[in-house]
Amino acid sequence: MSADIRDILHTPYRFGGRTVGVEIDCLGVVSELARRRGLPAPDGWPSIREDWERGRVEAATGFPAGWQRQAPPHQLQDGDVLVFLRGGRAGCAIVHDGLVATAEPGLGPYCTPLARWSIPPAEVWRFAP
Repeated sequence: MSADIRDILHTPYRFGGRTVGVEIDCLGVVSELARRRGLPAPDGWPSIREDWERGRVEAATGFPAGWQRQAPPHQLQDGDVLVFLRGGRAGCAIVHDGLVATAEPGLGPYCTPLARWSIPPAEVWRFAP
C-alpha cells in the first residue's frame, strides 16, 4: 500500500462522504486521488448542473472539461477513472500507482493491484488536456 493513501484507506465509509479522515465513499476516493495527482476531480452533480445550465444536457457526464471517455478495449493506466456496476450498484474507482482504489459499503475504502482488478468497467475516463 502506498503511504500517500493510508489516510484515505483509514477513513470510515459513508455514502456521500467526501472528507478524508471523516467519511468517504467511492466518488470521494476518486476525487481525492485525482486531486492529489493534479487532475480536476470528477464532481458528479456540479458538472452535470453546469452542463444543464449551458444547454448541454446530452453531454452531461459529471466530469469537468479535459476528461475523455475511452473507447474499448481498455488499456488501463495510472489516473484512469473507472465507472462500473457491481451487484446492481454503480461505483467508480481510480488507477493510482498501479493500484485500483475505490470504496464500498461493508468494506470501506480499499485498493487492489491493477492486475487483480476483476470488475469490468462500463466506462473508462482519462484526463487529456
